[in-house]
Amino acid sequence: MTTSRNGQGFHRYSHGHRDLVSAQAFNFYGTRMATASADHRVKVWDRNVNTGQWTVTDVWTAHDAEVTDVRWNGPFVGEHLGTIGEDGLLRIWQEDANEAANSGRRFKKVFEQVSATGVPYMCLEFKNIGTESYLAVITRDGYLSVCEPEDHDRLSAWRILWSDYLCKTPPQTEETGFRLSWHKEKLPAPSAVLAGLDRKSLSLAVAVGDSVKVFRTDKDRKFYVAATLEGAKGLVRDVSWANGSM
Repeated sequence: MTTSRNGQGFHRYSHGHRDLVSAQAFNFYGTRMATASADHRVKVWDRNVNTGQWTVTDVWTAHDAEVTDVRWNGPFVGEHLGTIGEDGLLRIWQEDANEAANSGRRFKKVFEQVSATGVPYMCLEFKNIGTESYLAVITRDGYLSVCEPEDHDRLSAWRILWSDYLCKTPPQTEETGFRLSWHKEKLPAPSAVLAGLDRKSLSLAVAVGDSVKVFRTDKDRKFYVAATLEGAKGLVRDVSWANGSM
C-alpha cells in the first residue's frame, strides 16, 4: 500500500509474492521500492512519475530462506540493496542497468557475509555521508557489527569498524527485539557540535529488548554509549531519529 498521486489516500496493489511480505523499503528519493518475502525473493518496483503507478523492474531469489529485511543504500555510488535472511547471510546487490528488466539478473550479488555467531541477522541499516557508506547489522542474539567499505566507491569489500554483544545471550525460547536507526543528517546538530561533539561523529540508535542505546563515535572513531533510554514496559519494536535531532 502506498500513497496516491494526489496524496489524499492510499493505492492498493497486489505484491505478487508467493508468501508473506516480511519487509519493504523505499529508496532515497521515494521513486523505487523493494519488497522482501518469506518466499525467499526480493522484488524491485519503480514508480511512474506521470501515473503514480508502481511496476516491477525485477524479481529474484535473494536467499535460501525467508528474507527478513531489505534496505536501499544511498544513490551516490550506484543502486545497491542490502538483504538479510534466515539462512544467516547478509548480502549486498548492485543493479546492472545493462540487464533486461524482469530478467532475474538485473541485481548482482557483490558482497556476502555470514553471521559471526551462527544466529541469523535481525535488522540492517545503511548510512550515507555524501559518497561514504556505512552499514550496521545485528543478529537475533544481540551481536552488533558496524562496517564500512574498503573503498567507498565500491561496495564489494567491507571491513568491520566495531562489533560487540549488546546484551547477554537470550534463551532460545525468549522473544527478542533488536532494531537499528542511524542518525539521518549529514552532520550532527550545530548545538551538539558547539557542545563538543565531533563534526564527523556517527550516531546509531539500537533498540535492545526493552531499552534503546545511543552509540556515537569520538574523534578517534571509537564507539561509546552516549545515552540509554529506559522505561518501556515491553520489547521496543522499532526506533527512529527525528529530523534535526542530534
